[in-house]
Amino acid sequence: MKKTLIAFIIIFISLSAEAQLKYTKSGQLTLGNITPPEGYTTGWEGKGHYFHYNGSTANGTWLKLNLEYNAPRISASTSHIRFYDTDSQTYHTIYVSKVVEASDISFKTNIRSVKNSLDKIKQLNPVQYNINFQKDIINNTEDIGFIAQEIEKIIPEAVYIDDNGNKLINYRAIIPLLT
Repeated sequence: MKKTLIAFIIIFISLSAEAQLKYTKSGQLTLGNITPPEGYTTGWEGKGHYFHYNGSTANGTWLKLNLEYNAPRISASTSHIRFYDTDSQTYHTIYVSKVVEASDISFKTNIRSVKNSLDKIKQLNPVQYNINFQKDIINNTEDIGFIAQEIEKIIPEAVYIDDNGNKLINYRAIIPLLT
């Protein structure tokens, strides 16, 4: 079980060549010689390992690695998990072989057909752009996508607003309109 936890952590945390995963004398899980910030605790609760900051799971920020027998899970104190380095202010790319979403009819209520989907698609304005929120843009590469504020006017269900007021697009929500 500990091997699974360690493998899970290594997958989701970028480690430098000299970093080591270890427990401090106070029982905190840390990397290398990093001193955990004040207010940080870690420990097992139920079937998962919690990483707490400023309190308990009830009133603080936490990340949980849950080692259920049928499928490991990651959860957090918020409704989302970011792959973002606060110190360098950069988002990280996530590489996976498959992404699946809960789509079984048992997960859905108030099901109805979408009307005029082609009219919505015709209003979309694809753009080319360079990201400017990251300090280190690899090769200053261009990307193709949409502007969230424009999508919000056409397909508001596809736009998400984060804790900082930034608008994000759920591109997957646009796919059904294409059919």
